[in-house]
Amino acid sequence: MRTDKGYQVIAGQRGTPTRVSATSITVTSEDGYQATYAVTGGTALWSNGNKAKIGDFTTGTTVLVAATVDGATRTARVIAHLPTS
Repeated sequence: MRTDKGYQVIAGQRGTPTRVSATSITVTSEDGYQATYAVTGGTALWSNGNKAKIGDFTTGTTVLVAATVDGATRTARVIAHLPTS
């Protein structure tokens, strides 16, 4: 994505949280792909259309993560629960 400061790499992932802490979340997709994302004060957290806390995200649920990528660091910008079907 192009920004005023140049280009920014964006990553997205849908999967299940396998590890959650106050500063990071690790998500595993159905195909086995796994990535860890930094969680900061700038990360928007959503659950069922409402603002959430990182502690609301537990293993066994389905989430969507949108993140910026800088080298090997993935910083979550949005983490949202996805409804179960």
